[in-house]
Amino acid sequence: MSVFIPLFCIVSVYLTKFVLCAIFGAIAFAEIACSTIGSSFGSFIYAATVPLLTGFVFFVEALFYLIGCMLIIYYIIREKREDSRKKYMYEHIIPVDGEE
Repeated sequence: MSVFIPLFCIVSVYLTKFVLCAIFGAIAFAEIACSTIGSSFGSFIYAATVPLLTGFVFFVEALFYLIGCMLIIYYIIREKREDSRKKYMYEHIIPVDGEE
């Protein structure tokens, strides 16, 4: 179980790259389409789509980073709890030589 959390963080970073590349591709497509259509109607489409897509890129990136940070913090806390549980078992539950 402890291997899956860092592995999931690595996989989420790669998925973030693919999602962000797709959204940046959509932004580039919108910019090319706007420049092809013309100045008045193209600027209207540009104003309606490109800032929205750019904001969505940063939102998705921040969301993936937030999930990754939460998983790393959870992993650290879980490891600390596991270590303290093992330490408690060795000190209090398992008898030492000659003690009962």
